[in-house]
Amino acid sequence: MLRDTARDFGEVNELVIKPQVSAGSDRTLRIALNSSSLSTIESTSPMMIQPFLESICSEEELSVYIFGGKVSHSIVKHPAKNDFRAILIFGGHISTIHNPTDEMLNVISTRLTACPVHPIYARIDMARDNSGVLHVMELEIIEPFLCLHHASGNGLSFVRVVLNEC
Repeated sequence: MLRDTARDFGEVNELVIKPQVSAGSDRTLRIALNSSSLSTIESTSPMMIQPFLESICSEEELSVYIFGGKVSHSIVKHPAKNDFRAILIFGGHISTIHNPTDEMLNVISTRLTACPVHPIYARIDMARDNSGVLHVMELEIIEPFLCLHHASGNGLSFVRVVLNEC
């Protein structure tokens, strides 16, 4: 079944499989499409399947934070060597992006416009495919890790947006 689903992604050698609700890469797997263990993966909760993008390891993952419809801050997530998860507990680290590119902002604008609700806050994770095209990997509006220590004013804009909306 996973192999059939992966065909929708086109030319893919590896998949990332993760729970729809999770944090910190908990129960996130990277698995080769030709792996014999692919058919043995079982889940007790709904899962998301994504193509693995090599750029996660070479160019990293970009995240932009939106508070009240405006860009608050953006970061680049660097995975540890020989890993794909850019999470501190796995050896990854985070750097601030001081000025998101026009390309990043255009991708974000397009995706937020298509969103049926306008979230008070969101984290948009992006990476490049093998052709170099920037794609949204995840629009996190439920429980994003906000990286407020990378925001100017340490997240005061987040506090203001929440107070204004609630």
